[in-house]
Amino acid sequence: MARVDFYILNGNTPPARFSCKLASKAHHQGNTVYILAADRTEAAQLDDLLWTFQDTSFVPHACVDVAAPGTPVVIGWPEAQAPQTDVFINLTDTIPASSQGFNRLVEIIADEATQRERGRARYKTYREQGYEMNNHTISPEQASA
Repeated sequence: MARVDFYILNGNTPPARFSCKLASKAHHQGNTVYILAADRTEAAQLDDLLWTFQDTSFVPHACVDVAAPGTPVVIGWPEAQAPQTDVFINLTDTIPASSQGFNRLVEIIADEATQRERGRARYKTYREQGYEMNNHTISPEQASA
């Protein structure tokens, strides 16, 4: 059964920025990554952010509609067909149907009451489905390091 990691952000770290950090780390560990944005607009913003979030490294990536086969990091939206990757990062408020079949699923929860409540509901559903659950509380210092 797949593993689900919940990253609970403390402070004002935007989930999109933290997703870039996780995608970069996963890529450098030899994993392929799919990031599911809420919509095409958020996907385009993530595409831009992946170019600029770090001065010292590059994360090869593309949006799903233009990604070549084998692109290490692919960004999509709910209506897009997710490619099979090692890591699936979900930036939506729901459990996407396309998350099935991934080895590792990542949920990033912002430091905001509504986001935490929605995250708890997803956590409960994943747990009931038998996923291996892991929680990580991330301080602002950890998020920016």
